[in-house]
Amino acid sequence: MVEKQKDVEKNIKKHAEDNNMNISKIFFLFHILGIIFTNFGWIFIPEILYLHPIVILSWKLNNNRCIISQVEYYLFDRTFMGEGQKFYVPRHQRYLLYTNFISGSCYYLLNSKKLN
Repeated sequence: MVEKQKDVEKNIKKHAEDNNMNISKIFFLFHILGIIFTNFGWIFIPEILYLHPIVILSWKLNNNRCIISQVEYYLFDRTFMGEGQKFYVPRHQRYLLYTNFISGSCYYLLNSKKLN
């Protein structure tokens, strides 16, 4: 009887770990999709450009660390970038967002003047 109870506990623990892995994978997927969408979504939806200064400001105020990655680590003991406390936003990623923000802003400002 005790052995059956231990087996049941093991199964419950295994299912909980599997569910946690699935939740973390979904969370990481949404983080990656958010990065892609934030960087290039302005091409299709101009309002995405309003997110860029918010993201940039959050990096500046948080010493170039990603708040979402910090939440991932808090919840799952890892980030979408791998094991450990990988919160730092790489320079190339920051420059990509800066460039997209400037490019998108110029593009829409110039096009709005052509329409008027």
